[in-house]
Parts: sequence; structure tokens; C-alpha cells
Amino acid sequence: MMIKFNNFEFMYINLGLGGDLLSMFMIMLSYWIISLIMMMLISNLNFILFFLLLMIMVMSFMTMNFLLFYIFFELSLIPMLMIIMMNSSSIKRFKAGMYLLLYTMFFSLPLLVEIIYLNTEFMLLDMNYLMYLMIIMDNIDFLFLIMAFMVKVPIYLIHYWLLKAHVEAPVYGSMMLAGILLKLGGYGILRMLDFFPLSFKNYSVYIIPFLLFGALKLSWITMFQEDMKIIIAYSSVVHMSMMVCSMFTMSDVGVFSSVMMMISHGLCSSGLFFMVNLLYEQTFSRMKFINKGLINYSNIFSLWWFLFCSSNMAVPISLNLVSEILLFSSLINWGMMMFSLILMMIILFSSWYSLLLFLSIYGMSMNMNKINMNISMKNNLILILHWVPLNLMTLGLSLLM
Repeated sequence: MMIKFNNFEFMYINLGLGGDLLSMFMIMLSYWIISLIMMMLISNLNFILFFLLLMIMVMSFMTMNFLLFYIFFELSLIPMLMIIMMNSSSIKRFKAGMYLLLYTMFFSLPLLVEIIYLNTEFMLLDMNYLMYLMIIMDNIDFLFLIMAFMVKVPIYLIHYWLLKAHVEAPVYGSMMLAGILLKLGGYGILRMLDFFPLSFKNYSVYIIPFLLFGALKLSWITMFQEDMKIIIAYSSVVHMSMMVCSMFTMSDVGVFSSVMMMISHGLCSSGLFFMVNLLYEQTFSRMKFINKGLINYSNIFSLWWFLFCSSNMAVPISLNLVSEILLFSSLINWGMMMFSLILMMIILFSSWYSLLLFLSIYGMSMNMNKINMNISMKNNLILILHWVPLNLMTLGLSLLM
């Protein structure tokens, strides 16, 4: 299955299932993140929900039927909605679940209409043959088709549900959202890229500038946030917007860098959410000014905090660095030299809010309660299993080329 990224031909397994290198990476990421989440779980019900979610995600990445892909794509919302809403009776958590459901369902229903149209027009829904049709869609039809995946990524202007979901979800819900569910939207866009390349080419001149300006604005907003979870959630939207920009360049380098960014972001953001929860368990707050001075209580925690914040900033040897270098080079080669200033400002702002996040645990402590920041062996193991593949995968990139 080690094939090049510009060849998305599936390898059949059985019963309408198959896969390629992209599917394999997404399945491995799903197993990895959910395995780390299950190490944290105590409730049997949550364990069942995550196991069900894992099966749905694997079927989404392996199915070769377009209609079945849509069904599993939408089924992933149900366990996630239950995870968000069943862990508290707070009205805010109920609203977050409704935002998640309404945003995604509203934009995904037109995708079902388009799938029915493809079935009636071509009598074909097999992904292995759809790519050879080279279908040219109307502008409105293509917009309806692609928005179902854009809202799942999500992109600027339709990202509000993600902020609500991250703030109200428990730590394992946030790890699941950032680590896997956002990647389902990117996976869908990459599949559509192979089915409708001419439509992507026509829309790229509008989508890429829009997403760049959106990423710049969100990077600026992130620098003034006080809630650590909100900072990481905004950072996810910025990274995912840049990832979609890279996909729309339709180059081998752009597609390769977007896949690497999905993997690196899934590991890095999941680890950051886990560490913010460790802070919350001690101070009962995610505000930066409340958590100041916690570096004085644990050197091990401050080391892990530095490693993950630096990885989010894309420093060597993180996989984030390689993915961002290739991403920016693909955008510039596409013809974005006029937007080079915007790219540099996005890099500057992203580095700045990551640095501010790292510095948030420094300074004089404002918390007068007794704090025990000693990290247990299990938590250390979870952090190691986040950080090691995030950085050591950079040494094995030749296997992917």
C-alpha cells in the first residue's frame, strides 16, 4: 500500500472495502488517538461510545461506495454528540451539542442530494471508478458538495461550532475532535479533489485567498484570548485553513504537506488539550492569569508544556515544521507571491500566540490553594505517545515519498 500521493487508486479488500496510503494513515491516526483516550477512561459507557466511534471512523476511511461514505461520515456525529451532552447537565453543553449537530447537518444535506444525482445520472457510486469520469459540476452544485466537508474541517466563518464544542466537551471529547474528526473533513476534500479536479481548479482562485485572509484574522484574534482551550481551538482552525489552501493548489507537494499537517496537528493538538486538562484539574480554571506560576510546582510538567507548545509553533524536529515548509512552498509555487506578506504574518502571529501560551505558566502564582502538579506514570506515558511519533516521524519521511 506504499504508493505515491498523486495516485489515489484503491486496493480492494472485500465486500466493497479497500484503501490506499491516505486511508492507511487516517486509520492509524484514529487507532492511535482513541487508544490514548481509552487509557484515560473510567466510565464503561464512554468506552463503548469511543469504540463505536472508532469503528465508524475506520469504515469511513475504508468504504469504496460514495453513499456509504456519506452515511458513516454523518454517523460519526452521534457518538460525539453523546460524549459532549452526557457528561454534564449544563445548558451551555447542550447548546454546544446543538451547534455541532445543526452546523454539520445543514451543510451536509446538499451533499446527499448530489450523491443521489450522481447515482441517477451515471448509475455509479464506486470511488475507484468515479475518479475516471472527470465530472465537471456547476458552480452551485460544487459549492454544495464541498461545503459539507468544509464545515467539518472547519474553515473560517463556519468554525463557531468547533469553539463551542471544544469549550464544553470533556478532555477526551476535545482530543477526539482535534485528533480525528476534523481530519474526516480533510479526507473528504482530498477524495473530492480526485473526482472533480476541474471544478477545484476553477474555485481555487477564490477559496485560497479567502482562507488565507481568514487564517490571518483568526491568528490575530487568538493572540488576545485568555482561555487556553480557546487558544488551542483557534489554532486548530488556523492550521486546518492552511491545510485546505494547500489541497486547493492541486500539486503533489501541496497534497503531501496537507496529509502531513493532518497527522502532525492531530497529535500536537490532542496533547495540548490533554495538558490543559491537567492544569484544570489543579486550579479549576483554564484562564492564563489563574494558571500563572505553575512552573514552580513541577519541572516535568514545564518540560512537557515547552515541548508541545514548541511543536505547535513548528520548531525542529517536529513534523509540523516539515508540513508547513512544504505547504508554504506549494502556495508560493501556485502563484501566491502577491500574498507572501500574508503568509509571513500568519507565521508571525501563530508563533506569537504559541509563545504566549507557553509563557502563561510562568510568573508569580495567583493561586493560593495547595497545588500538586506531579504527573503520574500513566499521564507521562500518554504524553510520550503523543510527542514521540509527532517528532520522530520527521526522520522517516523517505518512506512516504
